Amino acid sequence: MSMLSKLSLVNGVMPMLAVVLFLLAGNAQAQAAGQGSPAALTNSSSNATDACAAAGIDSTYDLGLHIGGIFIIMAVSSLGVMSAIFLSTNKQFGRNLNILSAIQLLKYFGCGVVVSTAWIHLLADGYSQFLNPCLVGDALINYGANFPGWIALGAALIVQLAEYGAMSKKYAALEMKQNQLPKSAPSSDYENGVLGDKGEAVKQDFSETTNGSPVNDMTLQEAVGHFHEEVLTPREEAARNIGTILLEAGVIFHSVIIGLALAIATDEWHTLIVAIVFHQFFEGLALGTRIAETKYSVVTKYLGMAIWYPLTTPFGIALGIGLRYTYNPNSQTAIIVQGVLDSAAGGILMYNGYVELVAVEMNHNPRFHRYPAMWKFWIYAAFILGLASMSIVGLWA
Repeated sequence: MSMLSKLSLVNGVMPMLAVVLFLLAGNAQAQAAGQGSPAALTNSSSNATDACAAAGIDSTYDLGLHIGGIFIIMAVSSLGVMSAIFLSTNKQFGRNLNILSAIQLLKYFGCGVVVSTAWIHLLADGYSQFLNPCLVGDALINYGANFPGWIALGAALIVQLAEYGAMSKKYAALEMKQNQLPKSAPSSDYENGVLGDKGEAVKQDFSETTNGSPVNDMTLQEAVGHFHEEVLTPREEAARNIGTILLEAGVIFHSVIIGLALAIATDEWHTLIVAIVFHQFFEGLALGTRIAETKYSVVTKYLGMAIWYPLTTPFGIALGIGLRYTYNPNSQTAIIVQGVLDSAAGGILMYNGYVELVAVEMNHNPRFHRYPAMWKFWIYAAFILGLASMSIVGLWA
């Protein structure tokens, strides 16, 4: 199975898993329609307006507005992810230093967006769900605050194991290719055979950084130009492709949740959609810059990878509209399901953000250490701006 086929499979399974869990929640609520959660049952005789009871459809619910939200979110999400790919892959922009600088800063802004989404939007929401007063049961009441951390930790471990398995398989294939070369061929011939004439450039760039060459010795022109024409070893390329697939899977996993939240909103709909618009645009930029760096064809980047992102949140909205008569967000089942999904997505994006993005692009990147000091300053400023932007959006969504 090709890497692209695996991407399609993963991106198809992730939202389907979220949908199945929410349909199970909706079915449980339908069977107890009008009765609310277990906590509500014990107090229904004394408090008819229990906050945990199923409230039904608010008279202010505007179906047309919610349907319009599907197309608004789809357009904004498409703009974010597609524009990032377009700017990064357009050959005419490759000759403009200012545009190349903006693209590189956009990449590090996206790193901040992913990390902030994990902490502020997902893990925080997971804690909020598991500390909800509508939950009952000794385990949830006594240990509810521990569940988000446990779930996020487990999700991150699963992603790490999945990545390890995928990379082991890819490395084995590369080793097999190398072993098929004539015995007398040195390893450098293999690298050059895969990388072409640029094979030595990779080794030279690394050796200059690690053998006493002073750091900060690149000019801005060299730093930005090198970024645009980056040469990767086969292992680096495989790691980047797999990391991008895992990142997109984590993003898609929680996009359905965002759509469901918007679908059932009434009075707070206007505030929520503005926040989600910014959320989707920023996250789209982050994902798009990462997709643009893979070595697939431009058509594959658009139609095989980026196309999933603009569809999942609108799909969640449509699903929520369909479930609006039976879905009670304050029922025990719905709270647990959303808490699990938020926490798991938070763990996935936290792993992706730190391991696949920050560590790879900054800490362990020998080229990054050679950038001019002022250019590093602007990169960190872009990264912090990405953190701050999603943190501010997190006040409303």
